[in-house]
Amino acid sequence: LVSHPRPSFHFGWRSSGAGAKAPDYGTGRELWAFVPPDLLPRLKNNFSGSQDCASLDASPAIADVNIHGRWHTVLISGEGNGGDTVFCLDITDPESPRFLWEFADPVLIRRHSAPAVGRIGCTALDGVTRWVVFFVSGDRTDEARDPSVFMIDIADGSVVKRIFLHAGIDDNGDGVDDGKGGVPCSQPALIDSDGNGFMDRLYVGTDKGFMFKAVIPDDPERPGNGIRSCVLNTDFDYHDGRNLRSVPGDQRRQAIYGSPAVVVDNHRNKSGQTVYDIRVFFGTCAGVGEQRPDAVSDRTCRFFAYSDTGGKDECGGGSSVLDWFRELSSGREGVFAPVFASAGSVYFTTAVPAGEDPSLTTGRMYALDMKDGKVIFENAFEGTLSGPVVEDEHVYFNSVSGVGGVPVILGSDVYNNDVVKTPDAPPGIRSWKEIW
Repeated sequence: LVSHPRPSFHFGWRSSGAGAKAPDYGTGRELWAFVPPDLLPRLKNNFSGSQDCASLDASPAIADVNIHGRWHTVLISGEGNGGDTVFCLDITDPESPRFLWEFADPVLIRRHSAPAVGRIGCTALDGVTRWVVFFVSGDRTDEARDPSVFMIDIADGSVVKRIFLHAGIDDNGDGVDDGKGGVPCSQPALIDSDGNGFMDRLYVGTDKGFMFKAVIPDDPERPGNGIRSCVLNTDFDYHDGRNLRSVPGDQRRQAIYGSPAVVVDNHRNKSGQTVYDIRVFFGTCAGVGEQRPDAVSDRTCRFFAYSDTGGKDECGGGSSVLDWFRELSSGREGVFAPVFASAGSVYFTTAVPAGEDPSLTTGRMYALDMKDGKVIFENAFEGTLSGPVVEDEHVYFNSVSGVGGVPVILGSDVYNNDVVKTPDAPPGIRSWKEIW
């Protein structure tokens, strides 16, 4: 993969005539705009220039969900730094959206977390099938509070469950739980580990350095005993050949800001039983800004790969092991953005903030082998605070250059590549969408 700077996005895709055609992504014409109800009274402050301005700087989540027996396409978004509210729009008809609900809670202020709302999935809590959205708390004012993840019913905006993430770990021996007062800094990675159509576990990291796992009951016929959480990253040693590699004690709880990449790598044993092996990939960083006490740290940050072999109802108890880690360059190079996994490789970007301004950075783009962490390629860029996306044999991400960043594309000049056919691949439905 090599970098090809381009002044514009004219790739010569075929959009008419016979033969294969490129997807129709529309024209970019604006159809409508929406101001959340709680921000309307503050719009006047934007005009007057007062401090309490209305802003909306969170990224939305969009999904097809079933509400009361009918399929709908919904858009759900938080407000980022703009407020403590999450709202939902029905965009089934893209030219005529409908406002469905909003939910507010003071702890949803996202001053220190990624702007994404979270993941949307189907669950079977208490034997009832629900479509829910997951989003994280963002308030740091209470150091005695556990971080949490809200589960909101998309049908009506009600709270299905608030998952409190309790670490129960006191590494420094001061008698205080090290996970208290932490903030989940990104959207949770939500997965269906056995392919039955119901999400059964999630993974999310916090700025206190804990990667949490939560198990969710997923059998409508046999309601579970509720949602439980535990810490995934309790193991910090692994053998690299004959050598034991270990993370120093004072570098084991660095902040986790980006969403992890999670890969289901299960197999069946000779008895036909499922052997769970969930691969979880994430990076750490020393922090940015004066509100981070370790912002000027010169400690080395790392990228981690863990295996979670616990069953659907298992949490903790030594079910997770460290497969490998890779040290980043010494100093302040860290992972601030979501990680992406594809076809046996894991992709992530890093940044080295200059001073207290995280937008003035240098950084790198990495691709590592999932199995052992060996480098497939790495490239240096002006700065990379966004996560990568792999699609059509290309890697896409934004570099920090000017206002809004500059798109970077790694790969060849060939687009709309043919899908690789594998004759021995077992058939099966992975996803579907109702067309009406």
